[in-house]
Amino acid sequence: MVKQDNINEISKTSSDLEIQDTTDLHRMVGTTYGVPRSTYIRRAIEKVSAHTLIIADSKSMSEIKSESIHFVVTSPPYWNLKKYGEEGLGLNQVYAKYLYEIQSVLKEVKRVLASGRFVAINVGTAVSNDGMKPINADVVRMMEDLNFIFKKVIIWVKPKGTQGLWQRGVTKFLKREPYPCYFSLNIMHEYILIFQNEGQMRIPVETECRLSEAFIKEVSWSVWEMGVIYQRASRTISR
Repeated sequence: MVKQDNINEISKTSSDLEIQDTTDLHRMVGTTYGVPRSTYIRRAIEKVSAHTLIIADSKSMSEIKSESIHFVVTSPPYWNLKKYGEEGLGLNQVYAKYLYEIQSVLKEVKRVLASGRFVAINVGTAVSNDGMKPINADVVRMMEDLNFIFKKVIIWVKPKGTQGLWQRGVTKFLKREPYPCYFSLNIMHEYILIFQNEGQMRIPVETECRLSEAFIKEVSWSVWEMGVIYQRASRTISR
């Protein structure tokens, strides 16, 4: 488990708190009279945004309390395309087994998510010898079986060449079988599926939570184009 705090380092003992390299905090405490130093330190720590990274199996998130998470963003491994570790999901799996494993994760997401809160799932379709696999549609079905509400879908459009200049089916169409009935496509898009958990959610209407008009105009489209840092024939790094 890795925990990173905005304050450079906070070490806690049974008796007190020691804060290192917090110049602004010390200056604030030093220029305010009549208030205990510990009170200012406590207030400052309460405002610190902390991030915890847990490297583990998402099918069992025992470190997380039930109904304690307000927003989940996840993306299942590609099916039958890439290797994700020795016991990774997706590669050389029967499609039904792949969906079963995804469902196990979604059940745990259901457990940890607070009432009325949201989940964003990035997923695409998959090409196989048996035809296209509509992973996005299967994920919608599984989420609805868990009593999630399917709220929105965003189309994530990738720049040309993100997955390589030509995907394998299109290379075959281009080089060896350039005839109408062998038509194939370079897949340039994935889906961002938005779901809401059942139950009531208190919507914050405080001034500091208000979204700007410019931000709303930027994101309120069903098609999102994602930029990249650099692009080569065999590799693209997303921004």
